[in-house]
Amino acid sequence: MSLQFKPMSHIPIPDWLELLNHPLVKRHMPLATEDFTVSSCQSWIEGKERLWQTHGHGPQAIVHQDEFVGWGGFQPDGDDIDLGLVLHPQHWGLGITLFKAFLRQGFETHRFRSIVIALPESRTRTRALSRIGFQRDGDYDVGNVLFHRWRLENTSARDL
Repeated sequence: MSLQFKPMSHIPIPDWLELLNHPLVKRHMPLATEDFTVSSCQSWIEGKERLWQTHGHGPQAIVHQDEFVGWGGFQPDGDDIDLGLVLHPQHWGLGITLFKAFLRQGFETHRFRSIVIALPESRTRTRALSRIGFQRDGDYDVGNVLFHRWRLENTSARDL
């Protein structure tokens, strides 16, 4: 599988706009209430890339067989490390492979004690999370949007 992880700024803005404004993607990004514009997209990318300078990790653009397919990576969430993964619907089939690759990176390279993911209520398919070893770790509200938090402890990782 030909996967590459690149700085987000290496992907042309029109490609980002297609991904971030895609209706099926937006359905699972309830905090993105308005369409991204060139300006807002550039600011968003700059913010994500600053995480690398501040924390030594952050989101990356994902390229598969020379095609931009989405983004993923680690972001601070209070005292926790959150793993985000957003793929273009045409590439949702890559999700579990990428998810497991990020978990390995988080536990083996960064030595995170645990990794959390926050899923909006629209994300109802969660059995795979339990199979990997994630456990529900409460709910929280961001801007009147409910998110379900799932946590995987480093010692809990199975079949990565």
